[in-house]
Amino acid sequence: MDLTPQAAFALPDGYSVRPPRMEDAQVVLALLNACDVAEYGEPDSDLEDFIFDWESADLVRDAWLVDAPDGSLAGYGLVSHWSGGFQADFYARPALQEIGLQGWLLEQCERRLREMLASLVDVPPQVSAFAAHVNQADRDALNKAGYAPKKYHFRMQIDMTERPPEPEWPDGCYLRAFHPGEDDEELYRFIQTAFDAPGRTPPLFEEWRDFMMRPDHFVPDLWFLLYSQGNLVGTAVCYDYGPYGWVRHLAVADDRRRQGIGSALLRHVFGEFYLRGKMRVALGVEASNENAYRLYERVGMRRVRQFDEYHKQIG
Repeated sequence: MDLTPQAAFALPDGYSVRPPRMEDAQVVLALLNACDVAEYGEPDSDLEDFIFDWESADLVRDAWLVDAPDGSLAGYGLVSHWSGGFQADFYARPALQEIGLQGWLLEQCERRLREMLASLVDVPPQVSAFAAHVNQADRDALNKAGYAPKKYHFRMQIDMTERPPEPEWPDGCYLRAFHPGEDDEELYRFIQTAFDAPGRTPPLFEEWRDFMMRPDHFVPDLWFLLYSQGNLVGTAVCYDYGPYGWVRHLAVADDRRRQGIGSALLRHVFGEFYLRGKMRVALGVEASNENAYRLYERVGMRRVRQFDEYHKQIG
C-alpha cells in the first residue's frame, strides 16, 4: 500500500521549478533580502550562511528554485539535516505571498524528508520551520501544512550613541580571547552544558566547530572566555556581521549565575564593538527564557523582532 500523502499544493500555471546551482547564489540572496525588507524594513540575510547550507546539501534533491513566468525568481526552498533533526526553509517573493508557493515548497520538503528518513536510523521524524511573526502569509502556510507553533524567538538589540560603561568583573575573574585549536572542545562542552534543557539535542562537536569557526565570519578576538581559579565560568561568542555585532552564545556556569557575570560579559562586548565602530549589537533569545530576557533588558537591549518556530511530525 502506498502511504505517501497525495499532493495538496500545485504551482500556478506558468511557474516552473529547478534545482539551484552555485551561480544562482546572488539571485537567491536578493530574494531573501527582499523578504527581510518586507518584514522588518532592512536586509538581514547573509550569502555565506546559505552557501554553507548548500555545501552540505544535495542541491538536486534537497533544494528548489521556483521561477515566475517572466523568468524571475519567485520562491526558494531547502531541507537540511542536522544531528538535532530536520529543518525546512521556504521563501516566496513578497509580491507573490498569496499564491501558494510556500505551501508547495513545504510539501517538497516533506516529500524529501520521507526519503531521507527511510535511510536514517534513530532520527526523530520531526521537522522544524521558522516564520517571522509579522509574516502572516508564511504563518498561514505553515498552519495549513499541518505545522504547529512550538517556540518563540526574540531578537534583542542595543543601539549605542556613546561608549558604554566599563564592566564590573566579579573578584578573582580574568578575561581572555579564544585560542583556536586549544580551547575548541572545552568551550563546546561548556556551552552545551550551559544550554542543556529537556528535549534539546546538542549538535555534534564537529557540526558545531565547522559552523561556528567558518573562515568567513570567525574572529577569535571576538570570542571571550572568562575564568576564575583556572575554571571557565562564562563566555560570549560574537561575530562582526557588517552593520552590527552579533552575540551568538552567551553562557555562564550554573554555579556562577546571578553574580553579574552575564551582564559584565555583555557590557564588555558592547564596548568592544563600539571601539570597532559597530553601534548596534544584537542577539537571539527564546521567549520562554525569562531570566535571560530580563538580563538583556537590564543592560539596555530591547526586543525588535520575533520569529516563530513551528514543528511537524513526519511519518
